[in-house]
Amino acid sequence: KESFKVNYFNTVAVTEAFLPLLAVPKPDHKIKSRVVIVSSRAGCFDGASIKGDALAALLQHKDQAKIDALAKAWENGDDTTGFGFGTNDASYSNSKALISAYGRILAQRVADQKLPVNIFVTCPGYCSTDMNGHTGHKTVQEGADTLSWAAYDESIENASGKFFGERKEVSFESFDRSTLGDKAFDKH
Repeated sequence: KESFKVNYFNTVAVTEAFLPLLAVPKPDHKIKSRVVIVSSRAGCFDGASIKGDALAALLQHKDQAKIDALAKAWENGDDTTGFGFGTNDASYSNSKALISAYGRILAQRVADQKLPVNIFVTCPGYCSTDMNGHTGHKTVQEGADTLSWAAYDESIENASGKFFGERKEVSFESFDRSTLGDKAFDKH
């Protein structure tokens, strides 16, 4: 439950609370506010455990109510969604898949409403932290690089709704885990 609370529900709540403030037009209309969502490629939608209606809901990324319903079901231990979970690793991946879907939905919503806000979904990479027993191959500072880049770099001003890692666009749908150079995600 903690993974869903931290990685999905709280992130959505804080983002939605600040969105009205971020949506205030700026004097220079070329500059938009930015929301940088921290996700993970561990939550890419191509995992073997993502199937059926759950996969369709995540890939369509159009219906926030469906994504919220999936989050609530998974948080409550309902494995009838076809997504598959049961371990902390899967809960983490599922919560990150949900927040990535939310980022895509939010980007479309702010674009439809013509709000001056860009939404970027980011992956810091496999960083050495307490969460993974310091097995990550990146430092926390290296992981923060893409996040701060997404917050400030003007070259991505027109890339709202995209997913970034290592300062480049990456796919929401699939991730070649072999590019990590280790076995960190073999179990996903």
